[in-house]
Amino acid sequence: MLNMNKKNSGLVAYVGGTFDILHAGHINLIQKIKDLNIKPIIVVNGDIFVKENGKKCVFSADERVLALTEFFPLDTIEIIEHMEDQRANIASIHPNFIVVGTDWMRPEILPQLGIDEEFLREMNISMLFIPRFVSISSTSIRKSVSNSIKGD
Repeated sequence: MLNMNKKNSGLVAYVGGTFDILHAGHINLIQKIKDLNIKPIIVVNGDIFVKENGKKCVFSADERVLALTEFFPLDTIEIIEHMEDQRANIASIHPNFIVVGTDWMRPEILPQLGIDEEFLREMNISMLFIPRFVSISSTSIRKSVSNSIKGD
């Protein structure tokens, strides 16, 4: 368990994701990191990254970053364009933690990040899973909107 005091102020957390559609769960996850006096570095999956993974976004990477800047300073947000660059990107940030919501607590999370347990040990990085604030996801929002449109 982390000691929630100012001694944590030098700690850094890597928080990666698409953040499309930005919602209360995303904001709460990042705010919980800040509440632990840990600096979040928010890494947004860029448009090429999303396309390479066969996904589609409602908003462009620049629009998603703009939405995040309403809540968090721009100097804590960056875009990553290629999935294979994640390992090097994490290494360059050299976080103390990689933060993931408990909804992503599954075996494939490390390979999806392009890392493994050995990398975590070598870099002295811990995984930090934060419980979901609300039962909401970007996927559920898209489905709800799609169903509403179909019902019209």
